Amino acid sequence: MEVLEYVALFVALVIVGVGILIVTTFMGRQSIPDGLEINGLRIVKDGFVSICVLPLAGGDVALFDAGNDKRGKAILGELSRLGLGRENVKTIFLTHGHPDHMAGVPLFPHAQILALSEEVDVAEGRVHALKLGGALPVLRGR
Repeated sequence: MEVLEYVALFVALVIVGVGILIVTTFMGRQSIPDGLEINGLRIVKDGFVSICVLPLAGGDVALFDAGNDKRGKAILGELSRLGLGRENVKTIFLTHGHPDHMAGVPLFPHAQILALSEEVDVAEGRVHALKLGGALPVLRGR
């Protein structure tokens, strides 16, 4: 075999390898459906992100993330479906400080906000980098 044939074989193997990697990574993945309930958690879609609503005692709820919409249409719609208002959101757990996961936080001024310790500066708008790990401190208590 000539050098050109080896190069062509190598390029073909790389293309096949990348194709296999793409297929095994992305094929069969589905978006989490809006309204899915898992062990008491209800999934609420907010654009390309999801929010989890966890029922608490006394008709209150906790949120895992606060969505991408500053107006909170998806969250407020779910609260309405449950016969609840903004005051019923007692705690918001922020999974990380990206704006698409915390845009709705200001809609719930009385909720306790929890985030990973390294995320506090991000969640409070002082830092724009993402770091994960640490304990869950209270950003805003009741």
